[in-house]
Amino acid sequence: MPDPKPPPETNAVSSTEHKLALLQAVFDEIPDVIVLKDARGDFLLCNQTVARLYGTTPDAMVGKHDDDFGVPKEAADGFRDNVLGIMARGQTEVVFEDSLDAVTNEWRHYKSIKRPFKDPHGNNQILVIAHDITDVVKAQQKVAASERRLRDVMAATQEGIWDWHVATGRVSHNDQWYRLLGFSEGEIADNVEAFSAHVHPQDRQMVWERIQRLLTGTESNYHSEHRMVQKDGTVIWVQDRGRVAERDAQGQAMRVVGAYANITERRQHQVELEQALSTAQEATQAKSNFLATMSHELRTPLNGILGMAQMLQMPQVDEEARRDYARTIVTSGQSLLRLLNDILDLSKVEAGRLELDHSVFDLKQLVADTTLAFEDLARSKGLTLETRFCHLRSSHYLGDPMRLRQMVSNYLGNAIKFTPQGKVVLEVGEVSPDGKTSQLEFSVSDSGIGIAVEKQALLFKPFIQADSSTTREFGGTGLGLSIVARLAELMHGQVGLESSVGIGSRFWFRVATEPQANFQKPVGTPVKPVGSGALAGRILVAEDNPVNRLVAKALLESQGLQADFVEDGRAAVDAATGGVAYDLILMDIQMPVMDGQQATRCIREWETQHGAKRSAIVALTAGAFEDDKQRCAEAGMDDFLAKPIELPSLIAQLSRWLAS
Repeated sequence: MPDPKPPPETNAVSSTEHKLALLQAVFDEIPDVIVLKDARGDFLLCNQTVARLYGTTPDAMVGKHDDDFGVPKEAADGFRDNVLGIMARGQTEVVFEDSLDAVTNEWRHYKSIKRPFKDPHGNNQILVIAHDITDVVKAQQKVAASERRLRDVMAATQEGIWDWHVATGRVSHNDQWYRLLGFSEGEIADNVEAFSAHVHPQDRQMVWERIQRLLTGTESNYHSEHRMVQKDGTVIWVQDRGRVAERDAQGQAMRVVGAYANITERRQHQVELEQALSTAQEATQAKSNFLATMSHELRTPLNGILGMAQMLQMPQVDEEARRDYARTIVTSGQSLLRLLNDILDLSKVEAGRLELDHSVFDLKQLVADTTLAFEDLARSKGLTLETRFCHLRSSHYLGDPMRLRQMVSNYLGNAIKFTPQGKVVLEVGEVSPDGKTSQLEFSVSDSGIGIAVEKQALLFKPFIQADSSTTREFGGTGLGLSIVARLAELMHGQVGLESSVGIGSRFWFRVATEPQANFQKPVGTPVKPVGSGALAGRILVAEDNPVNRLVAKALLESQGLQADFVEDGRAAVDAATGGVAYDLILMDIQMPVMDGQQATRCIREWETQHGAKRSAIVALTAGAFEDDKQRCAEAGMDDFLAKPIELPSLIAQLSRWLAS
């Protein structure tokens, strides 16, 4: 027989008991804290979760207060005050609070829902359901700490950081991004259009193309060095880098992040380095060209000297031919000497060792003497050579006449060389007169081949000619104009030119000077030419080179003079202190055993010790710098005769020291 059905009352009781048991199970096992407190804040009911938190059982907590379970009194009082406040307000409230875990001794964070109500007797009670959010809080704290560190890094970095949300077009920046462009935050719209607007217009397409390659995946990283425009219009160079931070399921770029740095200074250094390298390469090439030109220019007069010297040795040459050959040798030697002097002048200027003379000179006489040397050359080419003066306040000026003559000669020589027909005009005048001082301008105009504009700036640099073909056609070293430029600079002036191809050129230079309006030329006894019979005296020549000894002997004999010769400084001292009183000693500087300067010191010391007559000592040297002359003077020498020895210079020295 089937079991009889239980009465309805029994089923209801069973169902109620089951529900209560189920609720108790949920109440005990739910991970949230559930407590019921009275108006004093004492526990009336609690679940296993809060009991475990306090290290006890639910039954043991009934009638107790939080501080009975190790909660600090200050925290426990805070719980009670909070409960009483909510009861008084009579509304459910959500509260975030902390509680100490008695088992782990760790503070836990809770989100508590507190609901006040009254029991059947009207007593105030409060139900508290608290959810443990400790892990969430810790995660949030980690995120906040990371964000804080990131903000600190972004604030400290010198790079402008950007974050582009591709779909919306919104671009976020750090403060440095704004500062690098001279803006404050908020002054620029946070969209890609505003971002792009500050890329230099000439670079914008290039930057966008590179970003497109990044978006499409053609390139994994974006890198660009381009210009950006700051708020005030200043253009800066930046190094910009970026990558795709997020892509959607279809591989489309959703977010791109990047950073840029100001590299303007680095780019400037790079440009300067490239310019320096280019300049160095140009200088190296120019010097190579110069050496090739110098080789030609040196060999040309040497060929004339050696060739004519060989012709002189041939027995069948008549007397007239011998004289022609000799003149060619002299002319070639003078050309070679001028070339060497140009090189020496340039090296003096470059080394800062060229000293200018400051003397009063007759300007028109200087110009006349200079142009006279070019009249035959101009005439041989069918050219007219004209001279013009304008705006001169005086006939005499203070300056260095020798260097001015050299500068004008350089301009005139070039003008005649490069002018096939027509005329060459030298104009001299004052510009910008100001009281005592003024500037003299010398200009040389011609109707020659002219110079292209792009080549004009190179002309005043050493070793440079307007065109290498110019050297092949007309000759020259490219030193002359650079010497003029540096001499003008030393004279507080400048150089310049105007030129048109096929029409002609005008070269000019200006130098600072002082007009001497009240200058009176001193009246003195004219110096008569010295004949061979007017020179007399004992001469000693100290020279180690046999060819130079032969030249000195021949030149002296041409003036009716005899000399004793020695080959080193020690021998010169022995001869000068050996009993012969020499009126003049021609002393080479660089000699074996003892150099000329040391020999001079020894001779001067001997003269002082013995009260002997002081011999005139003149240096013979290839050294042409001012400090060479200074060292000779300090050694006790009386004068200076530069090699190669030219007869007029030698006669001048002989006349000074040996004239009757």
